[in-house]
Amino acid sequence: VSSAVPRRRNLGNVPNQSVGQPLVQLNETEAVNQGYATQGILVGLTAPQNAELDMQGREVVRFHVRPACHLLFGRAGDMVCDGTDGGLFASRPVVTAVCDPLCHNATLTVVPTAFWNGRVELEVTMEDADNVTSRTMVEVLPVNQPPSFSLPAAISLFESS
Repeated sequence: VSSAVPRRRNLGNVPNQSVGQPLVQLNETEAVNQGYATQGILVGLTAPQNAELDMQGREVVRFHVRPACHLLFGRAGDMVCDGTDGGLFASRPVVTAVCDPLCHNATLTVVPTAFWNGRVELEVTMEDADNVTSRTMVEVLPVNQPPSFSLPAAISLFESS
């Protein structure tokens, strides 16, 4: 029994990706806990030379997404470049290639943390391809939200004499 994975040889093709959207903006109330997908974040994809194929014969291209810098809550100054998103996202951002059968573009999915806003610069690297990296900015815009209160049914007060 062979466990060989079918592959397409892209001989002569150099793996490539270009940024389709250098800035993605969404409201802080959009897609909380469910995700916000943006198509065409990367365009002009050329898969690695020995690209894996799925069961339908489509190229499989994977990406590693890493936060590079962030600036939260409209603060002034330089972005903090510590390799984190500063808490802006509830889960790790994901980039997925759209292939049928060849890959041409990719979709970014982010899940913002409720009531957080700011900017994160993401570094997207194509796996199995040497030095094929792009950067894009995701900005979660603040939304003026009404306050919410929850009062107890009764309040006990003590009198002093």
